[in-house]
Amino acid sequence: MSDNPTKILVNTSGTQVGTVSNPLYLSSSLATTFVINNSQTIAPVGPAGLQGPTGSAGVPGGSSVVTGTWRDPGNAFITTGSVSIDSQDRTTSQIGSDVFFFNSGSVNVPSGTNRKVSLFGGDTVNSGTIFLGNLTTRPTVAPVSGCIIYSYGGDVYRFMSTGHHQALGEKYVTITMPTGSNYTMTVDEYTATIIYLHHPTAIARNLYVPIVSGYKWVFFLSPTSVNGYLNVIGNTGTGWSFLVPGYSGTLFADGTNVQQISTGNDAI
Repeated sequence: MSDNPTKILVNTSGTQVGTVSNPLYLSSSLATTFVINNSQTIAPVGPAGLQGPTGSAGVPGGSSVVTGTWRDPGNAFITTGSVSIDSQDRTTSQIGSDVFFFNSGSVNVPSGTNRKVSLFGGDTVNSGTIFLGNLTTRPTVAPVSGCIIYSYGGDVYRFMSTGHHQALGEKYVTITMPTGSNYTMTVDEYTATIIYLHHPTAIARNLYVPIVSGYKWVFFLSPTSVNGYLNVIGNTGTGWSFLVPGYSGTLFADGTNVQQISTGNDAI
């Protein structure tokens, strides 16, 4: 992208008619100057001179790059054409047949010199739906503050500054405890919010969960489980034991231990 676009607006006779305090930024492979003609249509200027929207000399791409018009009714720009802000010089139709506005940027890239994101400095209001495309991998670098909202595997998650991921909706998973060992929940399991457990033996077992502060789950012990201790616990600290099949409990991690929100087991 050009860092120093020309800010002067001139008419088709070359006479300056104003300036732009917040100029439009074009790809470095295109013209970096705009002019305004007698119809208040803004058009690019190429190295060969002034060019209109249908001209091509000196303007790479010609009318295939500039379609529609820009006009300034007073302290605002209005366009009748689609807009693509893209380092690869693609038009909106090249992005998708139903795309009218496109702004390129980094996808799931940790903070660093190669990260390019869109930034809104204030409240953002949307009058329609918001579609989140599924990521192929979960974000791995937690935000310094606030949270990251993302879609993975068809579910929507939040990634908090504390480092924990958890589903925003009621994601449900089922876990059957091994008969001969304890079990450590996977990331796809402990990021769920509702966990249905089956404990097939009367031997006390541990179900290991992360104890990062912020996790909260509803655990159900299946009615067909065998009586016996099933202890939900972190690698350190204390946990909570389910004793009676067919009961449930709402648990949370406080950074040290696994605690129960309610005072007793709740029947399913």
